[in-house]
Amino acid sequence: ERRSRNVMMFGVSEDIMSYASEEAKKSVAEGTEPIELVDLARHICEVVDAELPTMNQYTKVYRIGKEEAGKTRPVRIEFPDVDRARLFLSNAPKLKNISYYSKIYVT
Repeated sequence: ERRSRNVMMFGVSEDIMSYASEEAKKSVAEGTEPIELVDLARHICEVVDAELPTMNQYTKVYRIGKEEAGKTRPVRIEFPDVDRARLFLSNAPKLKNISYYSKIYVT
């Protein structure tokens, strides 16, 4: 049951800033707010109409594997329950409609 709460995303660039909006890039340049992997995951969840719970609800977002030059590591999102993971998976095809997420594959 624990594994059924996980969603894997492949093709997510190691450079998270490539997905950031101009406003977010500006705030990072000013040093006010860094962009993290969880922020990217939260935005992807908004795109696919699936809510990413707050971190105090035991949601984890992290990369799998060793960092190697020229390779992208998969991202794992651990949802607190199976229903949220299934909602995310069922709405994942919506990512293909957004140009900068079109190369992300979700399982």
